[in-house]
Amino acid sequence: MKLIVKLNKHESEAFKAFAETVKPNDIADDQFLKSIFLYGIDAINQELTEAVKQYAEEHKDELAASGISFDTSGDVASFRDIESEGSVMVVDDSEE
Repeated sequence: MKLIVKLNKHESEAFKAFAETVKPNDIADDQFLKSIFLYGIDAINQELTEAVKQYAEEHKDELAASGISFDTSGDVASFRDIESEGSVMVVDDSEE
């Protein structure tokens, strides 16, 4: 995938100053940009995850009435399909 980001003059100058200050000399410009992009995605993902967990905590009763339950860390523990009365358990086996 190829991404093109157009910056105005001020943004471009700010980015150049930033890159000159923090980019290690042994890293190519394209790798540096890719790293910044991926770190940005990760940061946004973390913010969204925290916002969803906060929402879930604040609306726990509402969500429970909808068949959604959470574990102590705020992750979805189970979801009950009200129409079929079935149940899906979420199991994280990545730590095994």
